[in-house]
Amino acid sequence: MIQDTEVSPKKTLAIKFVGVSFESTNYKAGQDELNESLCQGYRIVAEYPTSAGIVFSLSKTLRNHERDPRQKLLEDYGDSMSGGFQK
Repeated sequence: MIQDTEVSPKKTLAIKFVGVSFESTNYKAGQDELNESLCQGYRIVAEYPTSAGIVFSLSKTLRNHERDPRQKLLEDYGDSMSGGFQK
């Protein structure tokens, strides 16, 4: 789990939660929303695995437009369509 200790509440512009389902018929909508959010400058702060998928906690700050080597990509989670949480 990534914890961004440099983000302070004063500099956080927005917080958002995005769910990605493990179901092969529903994952695309969550995946697309997550990718769009990342393109808009949101950063993954934490991941919460559930029995149905993963919920991502995102934040947007004034500094999110810089590349962060700690930022995970969706591909880092492997083949989540197999029905379990994988890293």
